[in-house]
Amino acid sequence: MCMRLVAILFLALSALQGADRYWIASSAGLWNDPANWSTTSGGAGNAPVPTTNEVVYFNGSGTGNCTINVAASAGSLNLDGAFTGG
Repeated sequence: MCMRLVAILFLALSALQGADRYWIASSAGLWNDPANWSTTSGGAGNAPVPTTNEVVYFNGSGTGNCTINVAASAGSLNLDGAFTGG
């Protein structure tokens, strides 16, 4: 019984964490444009714009500047040395 409870809590917390979002823009782009976001590094765009639960990555898969034109939030922000945008 206790192991089941632990497993259920783990799954619930994992669901709350959200998904990863990767900045993939190759030219200047807006934060709130889904075309600039992917769920995988270097993947296709049109992922949902990050929210409080997502981990945001700026790495070598996107080289364009990111203009934050709305109130933006993320669970955490990761800036990789390979990111050349701003």
